[in-house]
Amino acid sequence: MAYETLLMRLFSIIQRHHFAYLIISLALLGYGVSGTFLAIYRDRLKQNFPSVL
Repeated sequence: MAYETLLMRLFSIIQRHHFAYLIISLALLGYGVSGTFLAIYRDRLKQNFPSVL
């Protein structure tokens, strides 16, 4: 999150502020998608944990 905040500040200074908010929104979307994926496929992932890892 610190790296994303650094990118947000850098882009807000160099370019325009909406690029900074785009980066944070995409990062949070990635966290949400990965959490949803793990919640839906939790049982399958537990059964095949060594091969998935």
